[in-house]
Amino acid sequence: MNGSDSRRLLLFMWAVTAVATPLIALTAWQALTAASELRGQIVVVIALFSAVLVAGEMWPIPVTRGEEGGDEITVSSTFGFALLLVAPVFWTILAQSVALFIDCTVRGRLWHRLPFNIGQYALAFIASRAVYALVAGLPFTGSTTPGPPDLLAAIAGGMVFLMVNNGLVAVAVASRLGVRVWRMLTEDVSWQLMTSAPLLGLAPLAAQATLWTPVSVLLLLIPIVALHRSGHTAMAREQEALRDPLTGLANRTLLASATERALNTATGTTAMLLIDLDHFKDVNDTLGHAVGDELLVAVADRLREEVASGDLVVRLGGDEFVVLVRRCDSSTAAVDLAERLGAAISQPYRVQGVVLTVGCSVGIGLAPDHVDTVEGLLRCADVALYAAKATRGTCALYDRHTDQHSAALLGLQADLRAALEDVEDQQIHVVYQPQLDLRTNRVSAVECLVRWRHPELGNLLPDNFIPMAESTSLIDLLMRRVLDLSLAQIADWNRAGLELTLAVNLSARQLSDLTLPETVADALQRHGLTADRLLLEVTESRLMSDPERSIQILGRLQALGVGLSIDDFGTGYSSLAYLQRLAVDEIKIDKSFTLGLHEPGNAAIIRSTIELGHNLGLRVVAEGVEQRASADLLAEMGCDMLQGYYIGRPASASDLPALLPQTSRTPHQPMPHGRLIGLVSERDPLLAELTSPVPLTRAW
Repeated sequence: MNGSDSRRLLLFMWAVTAVATPLIALTAWQALTAASELRGQIVVVIALFSAVLVAGEMWPIPVTRGEEGGDEITVSSTFGFALLLVAPVFWTILAQSVALFIDCTVRGRLWHRLPFNIGQYALAFIASRAVYALVAGLPFTGSTTPGPPDLLAAIAGGMVFLMVNNGLVAVAVASRLGVRVWRMLTEDVSWQLMTSAPLLGLAPLAAQATLWTPVSVLLLLIPIVALHRSGHTAMAREQEALRDPLTGLANRTLLASATERALNTATGTTAMLLIDLDHFKDVNDTLGHAVGDELLVAVADRLREEVASGDLVVRLGGDEFVVLVRRCDSSTAAVDLAERLGAAISQPYRVQGVVLTVGCSVGIGLAPDHVDTVEGLLRCADVALYAAKATRGTCALYDRHTDQHSAALLGLQADLRAALEDVEDQQIHVVYQPQLDLRTNRVSAVECLVRWRHPELGNLLPDNFIPMAESTSLIDLLMRRVLDLSLAQIADWNRAGLELTLAVNLSARQLSDLTLPETVADALQRHGLTADRLLLEVTESRLMSDPERSIQILGRLQALGVGLSIDDFGTGYSSLAYLQRLAVDEIKIDKSFTLGLHEPGNAAIIRSTIELGHNLGLRVVAEGVEQRASADLLAEMGCDMLQGYYIGRPASASDLPALLPQTSRTPHQPMPHGRLIGLVSERDPLLAELTSPVPLTRAW
């Protein structure tokens, strides 16, 4: 609630109090003037109704309310209205005021609202008594001797009570939440007619019962107790339907209805914050699902503590949460809240004696700024979440320009999942780029590069689908598919007498997966290959994002005998201390240096990198070799292996053997011009393009 809304609400509350105060004083004077005339039965009725009224205020009946997930009603209005029919109106106001005071004290309600609540009820009771007296032809002040209630007048008075009482509350709530008053009035009145109105219908019965004996009013408590029990049962069922059983937060169903109501009633901006925990899968895989569940409960508690009382916290499922801000002042306020939630979530948790930390990414969608539908708002938040993960930021605000790219990727997600889950599907395939070993002058290894042959969009390069897969669990399926296809191909080449080492790229997600060594070992055993035939590549930036865990996992992989390589070396700013501790076998000089090899600065960097690698006992591979002069210069510098378009373009498994060299040359001998050391035959249509630099797509 912004400052203007707060001032408007306070002004309205004090206006109601100011109007009600003199009227209460007037009814008090009238009642006290006639107090001496109260005798016998009417005194007992006032005392009994007042006691039941206070009890009803203290023990409300829980009722379901659809999109809001539940509410409560009190029987205090029932017995207050019954008292209104048989006694001066002031005694009803006094009894209701006492009930509100006790409720405020016991339940810790906000004290500054008490004057408004007393004024609200006082105006409702006074208006109701005025209509009742007018229709029944009775004096407004009431009688000191109760008579039979007038049923028609009671119905008219009850309707006025509902409209005034709930109308004043609706205006106050609308001012606090910044929603349309007429919408709040229509929704609240219709709900009250189905819940509170039937209870008010008991008031004439209670008033009539006093003509028999005041004690007979207690018989009405029997159906009220039954209502309590049925209300609790209904609420329990509602909890199952609209709440997450683990955290107690709202679920997707409740989010949809609450968002729709917010969009229909809000006069300002509604914000949806979609939160996804980072690396939560590692907690489940390492410590078990019991610990993971406790961590989710702890995260839910943190979110409850951070959001405002009018905001809704939702668990969508898994490790995804949503915060629905029904009234958001601006996009800046939404970003500030997202950053505050991210900071709160990242604080350490102690779960079953273990201290855990978990990060998160937050996507923000706004209505009506970005979209005006429930589904659209959730989609905008989802797109923004993807952007936050892609930039490794804490949060991102939805941007239409980003959506043009992300929406296309999101549309491909279902297609990619279908292609990966069907083991017979051949859309996902691997091409192989040769690596020349300058010590033997032979192609001794190939790097496998994944491609997607989409049935409608054609051949897709890694940049079009790898980021999407990395942000979901699809990256695990993709890695297993690539590993299986590549190892199966190496096994086939073995049987054909072609022995090559295979290099496979890892994503950041795999490098944090403690089960990776077992996955690799199982794949090697399944294809009957020794570990030395496989080399796993990871980029330097990914490696340095969590070096301690990387060291642990790489050490286990090295123990299997698998080769390890740091890809794009020189771009991640790894310290020499960590480089010395990492269990790797080679480093690959990033193509950004190789393509500018003839620039003095780049040449010095490459020469120093080669010397550093050799001093650490590592093999050095240069990527992006696209010209003969670059290949010769790298050979003179002592580089161990070359990879790039000059050595050979990525080729399918069936085409690769025909492109491999049939002859060798002496070490560091200049490469024969035109033949391109035999890696590409003259029949290859790509041959003419290899004499000039060609932009590369980043391999995965």
